Amino acid sequence: MTWHESLAAKAWKYFRVCVATLLLFAAGAKVVNMIEILAGNGLLAVRPVLLSVIGLESAIAVYLIIGDLFWSWLVTVILFFVFSAASAYAIATGQECNCISQNIGPKMMLPLDLTILAIVYWVRPVECVRWNKPLMLQIFASLAAAILVTGAAAFYDPAEKSDPLQFLLADMMNRKKLAA
Repeated sequence: MTWHESLAAKAWKYFRVCVATLLLFAAGAKVVNMIEILAGNGLLAVRPVLLSVIGLESAIAVYLIIGDLFWSWLVTVILFFVFSAASAYAIATGQECNCISQNIGPKMMLPLDLTILAIVYWVRPVECVRWNKPLMLQIFASLAAAILVTGAAAFYDPAEKSDPLQFLLADMMNRKKLAA
């Protein structure tokens, strides 16, 4: 193993925690802003899609923290490639991606996603672990976290804690979309 490969593997060990934190923050922001996301016309404006993305981000965040270095790296590359494609699609179609919040649109997310992909490219771990019992337990724990977070998000009713005027605005936006 060269010094660069050794340094890259160590860098990924720490950088994956940053990526996991970003994913957990994004999932939490989606839960908190669920009303606004569902009332909009973005890529995640359909409840099952939104809940699936929240669960996926949560599962991958957990896996990045507890998972094997190589497999977590590979999952991150695939995930941010998909995120980049979704941001580019949102830009091309003029939609919101609701990636982190409504304040951060796809024109800001695409450079962030591509930057993360570039960093991940340079911090690639060398060793690849074959399928084994600990790897299966890591994947199971990540999926369990996804199911728990998605279930909690599905039962979370932001209407209980929200200002009624917020729903009036959402209702007016829906009427506006139907009239268009």
